[in-house]
Amino acid sequence: MASIWSTLVPGAHAQNVRTIFFVRHADKVSDETDALLSDAGHRRAACLAKTLSDSNIQQIYTSDLQRTQQTAAPLAGQLRLKPVAIPLSKVDDLIAAVRSDKAANILVVCMDLTCQKFCGRSELRK
Repeated sequence: MASIWSTLVPGAHAQNVRTIFFVRHADKVSDETDALLSDAGHRRAACLAKTLSDSNIQQIYTSDLQRTQQTAAPLAGQLRLKPVAIPLSKVDDLIAAVRSDKAANILVVCMDLTCQKFCGRSELRK
């Protein structure tokens, strides 16, 4: 997990601020397309859960790759949330889901390229 990014949706009033946390998946065991998390990755996922436990996350989105789901799992379990998995190839669907979601705070666990595409999309700023 390289970093945690958060962004505020423009136009939100101070009392209705929305925070979206973008997190790259934790360390994986190999370079296979759908590689699982390594032991270090599981430790980082647990660290993420501890770090965001008081962030009032109300919704979690992941890709369909196991490593993104495994990265989100400790926090999801702690918060009793069921992450929504959206296929890696459907960035537009992910954007639409996040934009239409009424949750105040959202976690998106993705891969580097997906996070970059998502953060660079102008539709999100509408």
